[in-house]
Amino acid sequence: MSFSHDVTSQNFDQLVIEKSFETPVLVDFWAEWCAPCRMLKPTLEKLAEDYQGGFILAKVNTEDNPSLAQKFQIRGIPDVRLFKDGKVVDSFSGVQGEAAIRALLDAYVSSPVDEFITAAKSNKDVLAALLKGYAVHKENSKFLLSLAQEQLRQNQLHEAINTSRLIPAHDDLYQDAKDVEVLADFLSSTQSLEKGTQASAHFKEAAAAYERGQIDAAMDSILDHMKQEGGQTAPQARNAMLALLRQCSDPVKTRKYRQQFAAIINS
Repeated sequence: MSFSHDVTSQNFDQLVIEKSFETPVLVDFWAEWCAPCRMLKPTLEKLAEDYQGGFILAKVNTEDNPSLAQKFQIRGIPDVRLFKDGKVVDSFSGVQGEAAIRALLDAYVSSPVDEFITAAKSNKDVLAALLKGYAVHKENSKFLLSLAQEQLRQNQLHEAINTSRLIPAHDDLYQDAKDVEVLADFLSSTQSLEKGTQASAHFKEAAAAYERGQIDAAMDSILDHMKQEGGQTAPQARNAMLALLRQCSDPVKTRKYRQQFAAIINS
């Protein structure tokens, strides 16, 4: 089943306006001669497939349908409008990355993979629940990242690395995938540390905190070690700290930890 189609001035009201009362419709105003339009098109079509009917992608060629371009006052292309309940509720122009477009869509649309991940994370055995969706969602980068991060928290380091490497280099989540490898390297290094050392204590505390999902506590433990070791801190610890900072979703906390990290590195 296709979740995108071409729309003309003859069927716009039916396929966009009327349809938007049932499902959000993302309208892409484009033209053959427009290079940025050609760059954006694969991203929009990929998202339409990823969301599996959460929204419909309607493509309007402005050269063939000048009346629609005039009606919606299209000044430049690509111009993308999101219709819901018969009216435009959001929009953007120019080429945007997948993550930015997802953020726009997620304010109005819930994708099947998002719903699956949310349900899996409420399960007592999160990893087992995620693995059940592998066959269906294995092409979805958001699913793969969630699976890799959970494998990491369950100390399945090789599996986490292998899963993260399924995310392609051009994907917006590629840096997050590389962070999985960085953290796997750090967690692996903690297992070979000599017992009784300060590094062993701090790093094992950080590893245990991460596996519990306590990113703040993990960063605190690494910073405690760095304060004592300064420039002698192991590269795995510094790299892990940077990866954890990227995972921290609270901007205030992120700023605080970045300042502490920078102060130690520059001291």
